[in-house]
Amino acid sequence: MRSFVALWILCFPVLLITLFSPLLANISTTSHDSSTVHPQVFPQPPNEAWPTVGSSIPEEEPSDYEVWSAIVSSMAKWEEMKKRKAHKHHVRKRSEEVVCYRGFGCFRDEGAFDYLDTLPASPEAIGTKFILYTNKSRNTGELLWYDNSSSLYYSHFNSSNPVKVIIHGFGSSGRKMWVLQMTEALLAMEDVNVIVVDWEKGSALPNYVQAAANTQLVGKQLAALIRMINYERGLSNSDYHLIGFSLGAHVAGFTGMECHNISRITGLDPASPLFEGYDPKIKLDPSDFFCPNYRISIASTRGQGTTWGKLEISFIGEDNSNETFVLTNESQEINDKQDIQGLIVADPSVRNVTAVIVKYTKYRGWIYTGLDRWDIDKIQIHNSNGHVMSFCGHAMPILNGEPKFLPLIHGDCTAEPTTQRLARLIWQVVGEPVAGRDPRPPKLLWKIMVDDTSKYHWHNS
Repeated sequence: MRSFVALWILCFPVLLITLFSPLLANISTTSHDSSTVHPQVFPQPPNEAWPTVGSSIPEEEPSDYEVWSAIVSSMAKWEEMKKRKAHKHHVRKRSEEVVCYRGFGCFRDEGAFDYLDTLPASPEAIGTKFILYTNKSRNTGELLWYDNSSSLYYSHFNSSNPVKVIIHGFGSSGRKMWVLQMTEALLAMEDVNVIVVDWEKGSALPNYVQAAANTQLVGKQLAALIRMINYERGLSNSDYHLIGFSLGAHVAGFTGMECHNISRITGLDPASPLFEGYDPKIKLDPSDFFCPNYRISIASTRGQGTTWGKLEISFIGEDNSNETFVLTNESQEINDKQDIQGLIVADPSVRNVTAVIVKYTKYRGWIYTGLDRWDIDKIQIHNSNGHVMSFCGHAMPILNGEPKFLPLIHGDCTAEPTTQRLARLIWQVVGEPVAGRDPRPPKLLWKIMVDDTSKYHWHNS
């Protein structure tokens, strides 16, 4: 009996292992599968750290000299290529006049890229990346892929918020300081989704001509991402605001041609070489969007010092349509040594601005009060297409509470000092002469008019 009990004690563990080993193996397998089905975070490329918003990691921009030298060198080669082909009696196109990429169609030599080996590089060569920042993911940029909706699913993208898209230009990248500073500013202003388009390899120095050609493909890639987000999250094109700098402005333009009714496209200093003077199909054009953007600069007359008050400007369209914008708040300091600047978005109905109305309202406070008038020398307005409108009138007075109508001219004017302008002296008799023992001459009222600025000075004599 004792030997039987001892044998049972020895064999019982072996029996348990035999009976339950399949179940234990199944549990182990199930646990492994669940980790595969539910990944922790959408994987980023190895050895690639995206800088956090507000960190000190970001790279600085190349100098203006480096960028300009690269553009001049690249354009010189392009011009030399044109001259050599112009001297040939029979010009034969190269065989690589069309290039096609899966999902983006075919690209042909046309417009500024005709007869040049400047068709867009491949998606692999450009290596475009889309990095998402939100108020819940400010410390870690999340990669989005236009051909993988899972990247959107596992991100912090908020379908209830609008989308701001930042696109850098020639010689830049999504890691640069200004990109992250703009991202931080946008997130601080409102709760939005900020997507940074990084096409660093496709915009690299020194080949500006190739970078300009690559804008076509990057624009289509961004359009593909927008379509994917719209399909997966129910957004529309009107939920997007594209902000492009330099060549990035033209990337936004190509995206606007693919995705109609983008609510806003802001072109910051759009690149002009290879784009200016060509068909709107190959550049950023007002037809790509329907909310025009304007950059305003008002130069104050020197010597006034400082005032406090609200400055408003109203745009007057050629059909008398108008819209008013506030440039400074009611208690804001205005200094004569610093231009008053603003970036505004006008209503689509206000087109072809021909004049402005400027109104100054001084601040009345317990500690300080604004001046009764504020003089300006110049108003300069840049529209989204790079055109300039301006008004010049040296020491033009804007009286407190009195709107001033000012016509605009096309182009950039020059404000001239009063000493260099013509003046007219106009006399008017307002009192009859007196004869007799105490004769007096007639009483005169004279007026000095300086050019056509409507500045009058009245004096009695």
